[in-house]
Amino acid sequence: MSCQPSLFAQYRAREHEILGHIARGASNKEIARALEIAETTVKIHVQHILRKLGLNSRVQAAVWAIENGIAAKQ
Repeated sequence: MSCQPSLFAQYRAREHEILGHIARGASNKEIARALEIAETTVKIHVQHILRKLGLNSRVQAAVWAIENGIAAKQ
């Protein structure tokens, strides 16, 4: 992946939180329940995260998050 950590500097706190959940393998529904927000809101945040990081999938986002310390390696 060619994304630099600095490209994610403009993310919002909620996006950071959601990225951590993605890295732990949570579904949109699980994230929505955990954060007490609508599933559609999670989907929008995920789209924003992927666009900001220049990634194509949740799997790539999860790997990026782990590699960049957003979520602990399991």
